[in-house]
Amino acid sequence: MSTLITFDEIRHLLVEELGLDPARIRDASQTLADVGLDSLSLATLMAVTLERYGFELGIEDIDALNTLRDVVDLFNTRLVEKDLPI
Repeated sequence: MSTLITFDEIRHLLVEELGLDPARIRDASQTLADVGLDSLSLATLMAVTLERYGFELGIEDIDALNTLRDVVDLFNTRLVEKDLPI
């Protein structure tokens, strides 16, 4: 079973993989726009999640994200789903 992802891990991912300014990422209630996530960054996030975590994010998933908490919750949902037996 996969370990659940924390806000700090998402913060690290956004800084290291997407080049976002760490000073802008303070808490999970911030909106994606507040931290500087644009459409190009979100497309990169989609690719990174498949490579790093082994699950895909679709356009509908990305469109539903408003806050960093939404990102954490979505990642954890996908990790749990990935580990469920078929």
